[in-house]
Amino acid sequence: MAGIGDIAREGNVKYEDAANTIKGIRELLKKGEKITLQDFGTFSIDVQDERQARNPQTGEGVATVAKSVPKFRFNYTFRKTIEEAVAVDTDKLTRKRLRKEKLEGKKR
Repeated sequence: MAGIGDIAREGNVKYEDAANTIKGIRELLKKGEKITLQDFGTFSIDVQDERQARNPQTGEGVATVAKSVPKFRFNYTFRKTIEEAVAVDTDKLTRKRLRKEKLEGKKR
């Protein structure tokens, strides 16, 4: 797993500069701004309406409140580049399929 130090090293910039960039993105999102990074993706704020949820332990219905949530959508070109460059991890895919089957079995 990579962090700010890895981003700074790969981008050949100082750690502080990379950290300040992340901080700037965070601050703009707090103000409700939409941020588009060309050839990478778009950060935005989405809203979720209140809804009726369920406590999985008791099965009791619980009302949630409306909230703002951060959202990121990768640029189409960037997604295609990653699809072509990074091989599919078959072990991870198998674990994901098994989890899905297990969850579907519980729902029935």
